Amino acid sequence: MKIIYSAKSKELGGIKMSGEIDLPLVLHQMILWVLMHPDDAIYLAPEYEKVRAQADDRNEAQKTHCGQDI
Repeated sequence: MKIIYSAKSKELGGIKMSGEIDLPLVLHQMILWVLMHPDDAIYLAPEYEKVRAQADDRNEAQKTHCGQDI
């Protein structure tokens, strides 16, 4: 799918993405649903934070061995 995404915030700055993103269709559907239904989607935020923290921890653990950078 080709996507174009642009967001701007005074606090966080901005981001622009475009191009062909190779994601499963269900993820594109989820993104669109979140954008179209933010009041319902906000309830997903706690689970998103949990999954993201687990992924961040896993990625950091893979960068080190016994506290030493690999």
